Amino acid sequence: MGGYRGVLAVRESGGRSLLVGDAEALAAQESLRRAGLWYELSGCAAAAALPQIAPDEADGGIVVVATASGLKDPLEPGHLETVEPTWGALRTHLHAAYGFAL
Repeated sequence: MGGYRGVLAVRESGGRSLLVGDAEALAAQESLRRAGLWYELSGCAAAAALPQIAPDEADGGIVVVATASGLKDPLEPGHLETVEPTWGALRTHLHAAYGFAL
């Protein structure tokens, strides 16, 4: 039923659907992860489609809805790093990985 509702929403809003492959979704997931946002692969599909939208196509802002947190994929290879459970270790890790200065 959800797929049918999605098709109706696209048609009734005058929107369009965009196709993205796994490689594009993985690249978007990595980009979001580096920004501190953790989503499972399916939740990154909307962000992966952004390059397909020309800047002049949007008459205002573009809203990207991520639909699934990375907590559903906690064992996905390459995405988990172990950090000692102390504030100092966390500060050091965030600064090294993302440039955050806490």
